[in-house]
Amino acid sequence: MKHSKHERGIQPECTSGHDERVEVIQKEAVEVNDKRGKKVVEFFGKLSFKVKIVFLVVVAAVLFVFFLGVLPWITDNHETQYLTTSDLKSAVDIDSLSTVDYIYHGIVEKHGRFLWMDRVDYRVKYEAHIRASYTMSDIQFGIDKENKVVTAYLPKAQVGEPQLDNSKFGYLPENATADMKDVLSLCRKDVADEVDKKEIKKQADTSLRDTVKALTLPLIDGEYELKFKPLAEYKEGLILMRRPWLVCFVLVATLSFTGLSGCAKKDEEPDFSGYTKIAELATVECRFHNVAEIYNDGTNMLFGINVGYKKAWFEYDGTVQLGVDVAKVNVSNPDENNVVTITVPDAEVLGQPQADESTFSDIYSDTGLLTPITTVDQSAALEEAQNEMIKSAEGNSALMSSARERAKTLLSQYVTKIGDRTGKKYEVQFKDAE
Repeated sequence: MKHSKHERGIQPECTSGHDERVEVIQKEAVEVNDKRGKKVVEFFGKLSFKVKIVFLVVVAAVLFVFFLGVLPWITDNHETQYLTTSDLKSAVDIDSLSTVDYIYHGIVEKHGRFLWMDRVDYRVKYEAHIRASYTMSDIQFGIDKENKVVTAYLPKAQVGEPQLDNSKFGYLPENATADMKDVLSLCRKDVADEVDKKEIKKQADTSLRDTVKALTLPLIDGEYELKFKPLAEYKEGLILMRRPWLVCFVLVATLSFTGLSGCAKKDEEPDFSGYTKIAELATVECRFHNVAEIYNDGTNMLFGINVGYKKAWFEYDGTVQLGVDVAKVNVSNPDENNVVTITVPDAEVLGQPQADESTFSDIYSDTGLLTPITTVDQSAALEEAQNEMIKSAEGNSALMSSARERAKTLLSQYVTKIGDRTGKKYEVQFKDAE
């Protein structure tokens, strides 16, 4: 079919008009996009330098978390767990575990003068309590994911002033005339001079390490090695505080990883098999400075004179371990209401206490006529020193209660953290051992 020139001329004219309209629309779209781009650039340009940095870091953090957090989590079928410093800090921030008590038994002399000579008017046996404490919230953590090492940076223990127990005063000789103000002054000065604060800090540091081990066990057991360093060596926190953009970065990353970890292993059954290790770490080693006593009321009389009376004291150092019998501890599986029952016995002295014979002082004695302190007396005193430490510990209800509460707190935290790692919220109830 043939077309007329007129008809043939119509098609090019129509095509040309359509192309022009398309070009106009495209041009208008480009102009709009340019205007939007200029507005964005202008808006971004008006922002302060710090805001720009924060914005860029947030974007970078989101991308970082997505590629290194979300994608691995997706490809690992929701089984990957991410350990963060915030997880570790929340696990150890328990104020009830922040103190260590030290018991000191001492002997002090009251000196006087008789004519030109110095003499001992009387001696006082006393008991003092010293508390070492640390702020659990000050503990910092560093995580070396490549080498699988968690480093806990621990604060120094602060040693408080000794507190005297007025009910435990004893006198040598028994009928000594003493002014209570003088006695208190003598005892306070003696305990201040004699107490080895370095030893107390060492004991407190050991206790803190065991506490941190127990509290972090559910988070790092079998995956990370736990090491300790002084808090003074922790520098990352100071750097972050000086660089707000780093703070922002870490915050975004932490929140993201925390959210991911909370979704991990929701259907996994809890494994509480590590509770025995927790109970062992709950054991407290108490160092004592004690006073052993030799006493005979004197029933042997010679021509009306008491020849059997003897009373003698000497000082010594020793250690005793307080805790709960691990064999009597039990952690049940959660019931239908996610309640976990923990059986905990009363605290007790574990094993035999140790008396350090090298620390035995000179013997201070008051005896009747012809009544010496014999080697048999001293041997008996050595045996009594062991029993005395047991009696002293068992008779200290506050100390024994503290040891049991320490075990309960650590076990409860252990169960709770296991639940957090498996996406479960467990309620803990305690049961006395039979």
